[in-house]
Amino acid sequence: MKLFENANQTIEISSFISTMDYKKFVPPYTKFPYIFVKLTENKTNQTIYNKLSENVTLSDINCFNELFIREYEQEFTAMLRGETSECGDINPSEEYFTGMIEKDKEASLQCINKIFMRHYSLDKMDVDLLINILHLLSHFKHSDVSPNAETMAIAALSHKNSKDELGLCKYALKCFDNWRNPEFIKTLKAIEFGSEWLKEYADDIIEELNKISNLTKFSDLT
Repeated sequence: MKLFENANQTIEISSFISTMDYKKFVPPYTKFPYIFVKLTENKTNQTIYNKLSENVTLSDINCFNELFIREYEQEFTAMLRGETSECGDINPSEEYFTGMIEKDKEASLQCINKIFMRHYSLDKMDVDLLINILHLLSHFKHSDVSPNAETMAIAALSHKNSKDELGLCKYALKCFDNWRNPEFIKTLKAIEFGSEWLKEYADDIIEELNKISNLTKFSDLT
């Protein structure tokens, strides 16, 4: 689906990904904050696509996502690293991430997941940054950050370094507590906690999720 005939306002942010050249284009009239231009291989005719275009390919979508991540990852990581998380606080990164999701939810979730997994797998884990990510995710509705968010929360619950476990698990459990989704009952029951406090917190969440599940079943019957 051709959206615009002319892409003279393009701003190049990347060159030659997968043999194609993609550029960022800020159109004057569209509900999308921006779209990416895919140039034809001879680089003469320009057709402008967004991720919802009929003829966009999976390869295009992957490139669009990668361009989006490149644009936001560095600034978003720096913002997360510079914050402190306290229960009840709303940090600037949350507003920033909300803006990212409004532009492209799929790419935004890939971006925050990439940041999390990169710092999770380091020999010297950046625990504070991971906690800040979990704190941020806990403030969103589950449907807005699924499926990447639960992957990060479960990874945090699986981390068994006693030095880091309490803080990481606390904020991972906070995600499940705030999301209030009964589908995670089995997941939480299967996790072994090294701290009695964490186990009690998880049991409290499971109990609450069971109540929600029972209410939902009762509602379906009436």
